[in-house]
Amino acid sequence: MEREGQGSDRERGSGRSNYVYGTSKRITMDANTVKEIIYKKYSYLGSSYMGIPAGWIPLVMKLITDIDKLARPWWLPRIVANMLRMLACGKSVVQIRSLFWYRVWSKLPIKCQITQIKDKFGGLRFYCSATDEIFDLVGEAEDKSYHICEVCGSSDDVSQTDTGWVYTYCRKCKIRQT
Repeated sequence: MEREGQGSDRERGSGRSNYVYGTSKRITMDANTVKEIIYKKYSYLGSSYMGIPAGWIPLVMKLITDIDKLARPWWLPRIVANMLRMLACGKSVVQIRSLFWYRVWSKLPIKCQITQIKDKFGGLRFYCSATDEIFDLVGEAEDKSYHICEVCGSSDDVSQTDTGWVYTYCRKCKIRQT
């Protein structure tokens, strides 16, 4: 039975339980929910977050908050950066919506532009233009992803499948997936 104001299970997505980064609160969210959270709060960094497996959501959220601390100048409120990017480019990574606002946006000393986040070959892929310091953070997160189950987020007994598509599963999830 559906509750008022909520869609069916199919509309809401399957959902996975994960801890919200920075809290001990456990919530249910799927990749679409994560995309919405990331886009609303960090849209100035970019807007293309394709497929983030549920087990890696805390890793991606931590990475993006760390990038936010390094990329955005301390004097620029996040809401202003988000508004300027929306006026300049909208939701596009490459399309220019307004030349004036794009010129204002391009003068800001923001040190990172995320173009895509996804999983590939059993690991996290994070495509961006950034400084060396941010690339080091990205490299660490990508390396960690090979040791975290992409379904449940466990780091116990994690290995990769070798059945055509490459996935990173813990022992329990590997049994459930086969």
